[in-house]
Amino acid sequence: MNKLRDKIKKVIIDEELITKGERVALGLSGGPDSICLLEILFSLKEEIGFTLEALHVNHMIRGVEADEDELFLKEYCQEKGVPLTSVKLDVSALSKENDKTEEEMGRDLRILELKKLGADKIALAHNKNDQAETILMRIIRGTGVSGLCGMEIKREDGVIRPLLRTPRAEIEEFVAENNLPARQDKTNFEAEYTRNKIRLELLPKLLEFNPNIVDALDRLSASASDDEELLSAIADEFLQSNRDKVLKIKDLSQLSDAVFARVITRYLASFGLTEDISAVHIKALRAAVKKNVGNKTIEFPHGFNILLKNGNIKVLKRDA
Repeated sequence: MNKLRDKIKKVIIDEELITKGERVALGLSGGPDSICLLEILFSLKEEIGFTLEALHVNHMIRGVEADEDELFLKEYCQEKGVPLTSVKLDVSALSKENDKTEEEMGRDLRILELKKLGADKIALAHNKNDQAETILMRIIRGTGVSGLCGMEIKREDGVIRPLLRTPRAEIEEFVAENNLPARQDKTNFEAEYTRNKIRLELLPKLLEFNPNIVDALDRLSASASDDEELLSAIADEFLQSNRDKVLKIKDLSQLSDAVFARVITRYLASFGLTEDISAVHIKALRAAVKKNVGNKTIEFPHGFNILLKNGNIKVLKRDA
């Protein structure tokens, strides 16, 4: 236990994932990854000086098995003295209502419920293999540099991923050596969801070409993150020089495509639009800015427009 425990402790300290006096809420599925992280965080909470609690979301997709997972975790956490909040949500129905996949809906609901706890940090048990799968999924769907960055080990909203640099094999070895009673979700072995297809079909094929493909994708993520950091800093500097939220078309036309895209996404975020902005939207606005077209409106998602007029761009909200 000490080898992986010490490795994760070093990551937590070096990256300042958890500091003394903080409340940490762990997303607990009952699988090997989350049980491993529970055990390690539990062993470190006195040493580092934080409090630990957990949350489990019963997705109601697997019927009796899902209920058994919930009961198992309640008993397991009670034995360890870790407070557990358990919620039951019909993810299948909610995904249809919100036009999302069950995978996406389950992820969003978990974060939402974890944030409701009001903890300082939200710990998720994603590992190095999960990172590789995420990057491959984004490449398949069509992504830019920001998508190649993958998942962050530490986010501004308090989400942390202490196991992100740990291969799945090390986690499974830790669970086996310590006889931890992790649960297995059989849907993880069904090639129905995109991520599962990547894990079960695509990654094994890529391993034939490069046995170190997971490490290679991790290096790609790190390299993309370095580039993203620089481009984002340039975009932030540009926006800070335009604090009145009025952006001049002349100034925007001088930006590189990469910086322009980041400026616009950040600009829209300041008005509340943070999702579903595609390359198509950015490209349409970029073309209009380059031509310095006047009195033109570019439509963006969720009722937002950008109006080009009198040498400036202005964000407008369409009536619902």
